[in-house]
Amino acid sequence: MINNEVASLGNNTLFIKTRVPPTTKNRAASTLGISGGLSPGIAVGITTFNQRDLDDIKKLNNVVNDYGEVTGMAVASYRNNNKSAIYYGASYEKFSIDQHQLSEGRFYTQAEDAGASQVVILGSAVAKDLFVQDDPLGKLLRIGNLNFQVIGVYKAQGGGDQGPDGGLYVPLKTAQYKMLGINYITIGVVQLQNTNLADATAAEISQTLMHNHILRTPPKTTLLL
Repeated sequence: MINNEVASLGNNTLFIKTRVPPTTKNRAASTLGISGGLSPGIAVGITTFNQRDLDDIKKLNNVVNDYGEVTGMAVASYRNNNKSAIYYGASYEKFSIDQHQLSEGRFYTQAEDAGASQVVILGSAVAKDLFVQDDPLGKLLRIGNLNFQVIGVYKAQGGGDQGPDGGLYVPLKTAQYKMLGINYITIGVVQLQNTNLADATAAEISQTLMHNHILRTPPKTTLLL
């Protein structure tokens, strides 16, 4: 999925991905990596990655914009049709960076993101599987134990159920607070102004995160593929 996102977003983005262990005992061993096919990643040990980090990263000279994302899996249901699908919670800034286009409907707004609205945009494959011949727009789709109003459908991007076409896309705060019960971000996407400065920008991002999380050990450089 990450490789598909890199291709769709273009080559002027860096990805920040955290790895959160499943147990509280190991959570302190979480690592964060910065990658984008541009340069070696930087792994930084932190326990949380949050909106404050992204806000500070956005202030860096070579950063145009950024957004945070979390993911989960749930059963989506419409009438008698059920399907397990990955859902992606992302802040509304995603739509100014993401190059994917809708076949119908609209993107969710800043207000819907901030208010944790239960609205969803469907990948083309999941829309077809669940709604068959029905028009999804305006319909209620149950995801897990919550009802969501369908406000848009993405154009086909390839990959079927295993790619972006099989995904459900909801506001970040909706996914965080109502679906996952978390307050952190697992993926950050950073849009760069000048890709020639990617290495320097990655280093600045690393320093920003170290400062925010009071890390005293220099980051370990790794290549994230």
